[in-house]
Amino acid sequence: MHCCCSIDTALNYPGYVPALSSITGLFRMVLGVVEMVVGAIFSTLCCQSYEVARIMNGCLNVIRGAVETVPILGNVALLAYDFFC
Repeated sequence: MHCCCSIDTALNYPGYVPALSSITGLFRMVLGVVEMVVGAIFSTLCCQSYEVARIMNGCLNVIRGAVETVPILGNVALLAYDFFC
């Protein structure tokens, strides 16, 4: 899970740039879906409860990616969220 967290953090900075954020937002949404599917498979096959955190992180990635794809308003909202939260 450490690798995905590093990718999440690395995608935050390009996500603030209006034209670039559409690309990073789509990539983040795909990453989130993959993370949810992998988490669901591992939690089913291996009965490991920590995979729920991976599934939740995937859901949050999909939501953040969707916000990143909204020009200007999404960038400002995420910049404010990351700065103040």
